[in-house]
Amino acid sequence: MCTAPGFGKSDTCTVRSIDADSATVSWPAPSAARFYYIDIGYGGFVNTTSNVYRVTGLAPITDYTFSVRVYGSTAGNTVECQARTGLYLQLTLPTVHS
Repeated sequence: MCTAPGFGKSDTCTVRSIDADSATVSWPAPSAARFYYIDIGYGGFVNTTSNVYRVTGLAPITDYTFSVRVYGSTAGNTVECQARTGLYLQLTLPTVHS
């Protein structure tokens, strides 16, 4: 008999290292997990075998919800987390003439 891998009731994903166009999403790694399906929240998705993923190509100053589903022999449950991307800042320094 196979049991579905899954997240615990208190498990969640976290978002860190967020900037204007990317974010790192991480989540717990259930022992029976073979891969994870990440819904990026704007119609994009990715499959990965790692429990940490760097999402790129995001829009600045935008709210995102990341949903992660764990797969093993069967599909498991989902965890979600939200984040807002930042703003690009361009710093220009004055030219110094000697």
